[in-house]
Amino acid sequence: MKITYQDLRSVVDRHQKFLSGEKDGEQANLRGADLYGINLTGTNLKGAILEGASLRRSVLWGTNLA
Repeated sequence: MKITYQDLRSVVDRHQKFLSGEKDGEQANLRGADLYGINLTGTNLKGAILEGASLRRSVLWGTNLA
């Protein structure tokens, strides 16, 4: 499933709220997502579901994938 940068920003914003314990936060589920070439610089995806996600050619400088 190809995901647009705009859709990814929405997922990441909700994930940041999830990590902060805010009630409207939601764990990022990017299972099987095609993130080919997307710039994720500095993004905190700690605890995100990334099983089967394609990160080929993505920019991951400073990205937390723990």
